[in-house]
Amino acid sequence: MSLHSNDYKLPQVLRESGDLLVPWFQRDYEWSDEHIENLFLDLFEEFGWDKLRSTRGSLTGFRDYFMGTVVLCGNGETRRMLLDGQQRLTTLTMLYAIILRRMNGLRQQHADLADLVVRGAVDLSNADGECRLQLKPEDLGAYQAILNVRDGRTDVDHLDGNAIPEALRARALPSAYISLRVKLEEVLDGAEQAGFDLAAALRLLYQIMTEKLVFVSIRTDDEDYAIKLFETLNARGAKLNPDDLIKNALFLEARGSASAQDKVTRTWNAFARRIDDSSDRIDFLRYYWNAQRVFIGKSKVYTYYKDWFRKDLAAVLGAEHPDLALSHPDRINNFCNDLEFGFEAYKDLCTSEGNYGFLRGLRILNAKICRPLLLAAFIAKKFEDPATRRSCVQDITRICESAMHRCSVGDQVTNALEHGFQRAALKLGELCRQGREWSDVLAVMRGMISDPAYKVPVNEQITATLGALTLSPKDLQKYRWRAFFATIDRYQATPTGPIVPKVSEIQLSYIVQCNTPVHQSIGNIQVTYRDGSNNLQPTINPPLTDLAMGRWTLEKMRMRSANLSGLACQAFALGGGLT
Repeated sequence: MSLHSNDYKLPQVLRESGDLLVPWFQRDYEWSDEHIENLFLDLFEEFGWDKLRSTRGSLTGFRDYFMGTVVLCGNGETRRMLLDGQQRLTTLTMLYAIILRRMNGLRQQHADLADLVVRGAVDLSNADGECRLQLKPEDLGAYQAILNVRDGRTDVDHLDGNAIPEALRARALPSAYISLRVKLEEVLDGAEQAGFDLAAALRLLYQIMTEKLVFVSIRTDDEDYAIKLFETLNARGAKLNPDDLIKNALFLEARGSASAQDKVTRTWNAFARRIDDSSDRIDFLRYYWNAQRVFIGKSKVYTYYKDWFRKDLAAVLGAEHPDLALSHPDRINNFCNDLEFGFEAYKDLCTSEGNYGFLRGLRILNAKICRPLLLAAFIAKKFEDPATRRSCVQDITRICESAMHRCSVGDQVTNALEHGFQRAALKLGELCRQGREWSDVLAVMRGMISDPAYKVPVNEQITATLGALTLSPKDLQKYRWRAFFATIDRYQATPTGPIVPKVSEIQLSYIVQCNTPVHQSIGNIQVTYRDGSNNLQPTINPPLTDLAMGRWTLEKMRMRSANLSGLACQAFALGGGLT
């Protein structure tokens, strides 16, 4: 293992490291206005115009400003892989280019500025006129335009202000470029107020960029050691999210095969587009794992995927296919294909649209702990026709929804139940691989979720809870209670009866108003909805005759509460629920 560490100024990092390649597995450039604001605050707290005025524009006596580490890997002098430092180097080189361009505008009056521009252009671009820092293709075009400082060219005009093309506006890099330009003009205004003319201010800024910004450059030719170093800097320092680290680990497993690397890139780009929030991607990766393997918490997502890539799966392949290398393209390709199916299914599960509208109830209940079991149903029926897959997922949804309603009524959602759903997911996959009948699979699922270990409230608990329950006017507005009554409504519905409205369409109110607890019991709750003529219609009917005749008594409210409690136990039987 060979490891080298040196203190470098910005031009040295760019010139002496060879061209720096940002690998595909790195995250995109993502600095925001806040990051840029903090960069300027830090720099100009150190190099303020008032301080520079007191030194008559000399940087002598100013200490170097530490910009952190950059981690490089490669055994050649012409190109190295940039494993850490992309965000800082990209931002600083853009700022450097903006300063050079402003200096270039004064070259006719100040020959020394023209010389500095030429020198700066060599820092930023190689002999072929290409950027020394090679970003990912999504950002490289805009970055090349920004850094094109030769001969006074203005190839960045299309990136100015509101003229940014629509296709680029979603990217962080063009936005960061605009922010840097705005902040630099503010800095130059401050220089003018401090008594510096524009040329003098630009010379000082050039000197700060080239002489005072210091990096620790860590270089190694050992790729495996570089990987470990990258993981140490990012996993332990939490600079990258687990999904970024998993992408990195998978890409590195694919090294040596251009087709495998391309597959990883295309899969992860699709993943990021389909599930655009990093936190949601981490949730998916956890639930996807839990649906098929051991239970893991959110903090262990990266660790388990990495170990699986490098150890567990390798052992399996080594036993079954000793001729296959760990980075075999077929293995990578198969994993990516499975992952693609998984996140497409997860998107359906989360949005509950189209053919999977029946998932709406679980989504509104925020019942995320069910997702491993639902994903297991998707995965188990991957090769079935869409209608069959939908029907199977709906069956599992009924079980999950009934369990969650029982827990919701009893205010009892536990960690034990999350483990129960995960174990049921593993069992579902096992039974389906054995070719068991779907009816048998469902029976096993109901039995597992009903296990007392998972603490889903039983009928006696439901009856006792509902019998003593009081609902305030505020409670009547909550989804959980509207869903409770809608579930009972649907359980009682008959083919010839009235249309049962959606949960979102029903309203809850007291039959008679009073301040006693009995009047706030479920027996005194009326469920109504507006029909096509916008008339308010009852669904679960109280004894309207008794009410009209003045015989709606407290005792009858108690009796109705008991009746509704019994109906709830039936409606929330595992396998019942909303459809």
